[in-house]
Amino acid sequence: MHKIFEFSKKKVYQVMIPLPQVKSLPLTATLDTAIEFCKQYNFSYIPLYKDNPTNLIGVVRAKDLLSEIKDHSPSISQLMIEPLFIPETIPAYEALAIMQNSNQDFAIVVDEYGLTTGIITLEDLAEEVLGEFSDQLDYQHRLIIPLSDKTYLAKEIVEIEKLSQLGLEIPSSEFETLNGFLYSLFKHIPETGESIRYENFEFIIKKATPTTVEEVLIRRVD
Repeated sequence: MHKIFEFSKKKVYQVMIPLPQVKSLPLTATLDTAIEFCKQYNFSYIPLYKDNPTNLIGVVRAKDLLSEIKDHSPSISQLMIEPLFIPETIPAYEALAIMQNSNQDFAIVVDEYGLTTGIITLEDLAEEVLGEFSDQLDYQHRLIIPLSDKTYLAKEIVEIEKLSQLGLEIPSSEFETLNGFLYSLFKHIPETGESIRYENFEFIIKKATPTTVEEVLIRRVD
């Protein structure tokens, strides 16, 4: 019941897969490339872009690639499905209704200027209410991995409210993700190896790029 209540308050941008986390292929990709992509990431869908990865225009189902193999066709462009485009600011439950009514399980999320900000799937929305699944577009995999009783490896995009299961009390009204919280602590984009303490937890940056943190070691310090 609590999950349903929380879900009713969320916007699409809070449950979508952000564009920097989306793995995609160009519309000109070959069939062989698409098949290798599916093998590498074990995705059921492949987002496609035109010109650059910020311009997502469609999606290909992995199962359609298999039928294409039988036809000996090297192209994936003719397999592309035109997706729904959903505003990032509408309530998540409205997005769920739109996708169900349209019989679509994949949508591209756009901002007020029509620019792509991420993608959303029925699985993402269902996870918010029913818990995590492990198929379809499972980009995020396990966002918090226990390494010991007091140590965890976390992805930067894990939601603040999910960190409460570790005993971390962080105001969720101020930050949406672990990354946002870390930026506020460090006052800059931290580099790999940097660390900082908050209450009885230590945060150690395990993997970072010049523009974002990717993995964080969270250690309880008693």
